[in-house]
Amino acid sequence: ACAASGGVVLFRIATKNTVRMMEEMGVVCLRDPVTEKQVAHAIKSVCGAGTEKSSDQIAADRVFSSEQLHQLASMSPAIKCECPQHLADLITSLNAFEKYSEDCIVSHPNDAEVHEDLRVSSGRSRLVLEQALKRLIEAENISLD
Repeated sequence: ACAASGGVVLFRIATKNTVRMMEEMGVVCLRDPVTEKQVAHAIKSVCGAGTEKSSDQIAADRVFSSEQLHQLASMSPAIKCECPQHLADLITSLNAFEKYSEDCIVSHPNDAEVHEDLRVSSGRSRLVLEQALKRLIEAENISLD
């Protein structure tokens, strides 16, 4: 309505259609909770501050190191489910696919746009799962080295 070319929205609950519609309008949608650093990156991506990439940079920031994910994936569950291990495995796979997509951008320049979309989408998916894993770690008092 104000003719803005983009924006950043933090939300807790939204329909997929609403998020997709807003992203198509140039709005970066972040599911709360997020860190100040993540919000700053999203704002910079919308403003185009010093970045060559038109997509949001939020996808580049990892919450867990490879070592922490390996630790979670190989730990014996103190709870009766293996959710930490499964989430760590999913995040590790998304990390790998995100890197793979990034490499495809360079090696397949004719398909760079679609691979950039895949990279950003996998990064957003990773962020959602990382936030879920953070909540689980806190709820279960899991300590990471």
